[in-house]
Amino acid sequence: MNTLTFINTDNFDEAVTSSGNNEEQYGQFISFIQGQDTELHVHYNNATGITRLGGACRGDHFFHHLIGDYYGILKDTLVQAINNRTRERNYFRLYSELLEDSITEEEFNNELQRNCDDYIIKLQHKPSFEELMIALNASKDIMDITSVEDMQTAFSFAPKELNNLLEK
Repeated sequence: MNTLTFINTDNFDEAVTSSGNNEEQYGQFISFIQGQDTELHVHYNNATGITRLGGACRGDHFFHHLIGDYYGILKDTLVQAINNRTRERNYFRLYSELLEDSITEEEFNNELQRNCDDYIIKLQHKPSFEELMIALNASKDIMDITSVEDMQTAFSFAPKELNNLLEK
């Protein structure tokens, strides 16, 4: 029978041990990630239908392998939304200056052309399914995101790409 033993230790080499394998009677035992700093195992018991996951690793390798780059995607998606709200704010401040005659229309247009990234939201990002799910969940708590167009603007999603994902 396969067993996983976990020892409370700071020594990686002592942290995980495994023994034996009788796949026909007890199920499947797979070491799916093994490296200098990571050793992860899955054991499925045919008799009980229980799957166990175990292992040891240094640092945050385990979470990276387990959840991928979820938190990196989350951070990038939310930073994009904040930056786009800042662009909207910058544009309206500049536009207010134009309306108040603090700047001329030519100065307004020149500023937009010279520093367009500070004022203009580009809807060019092709979101992955993960990014879409993060954006949908975040949109519930972000003010004034009530439509697909609001989502496109907040997260810089390319309209065609977003619609393709939403149709799936």
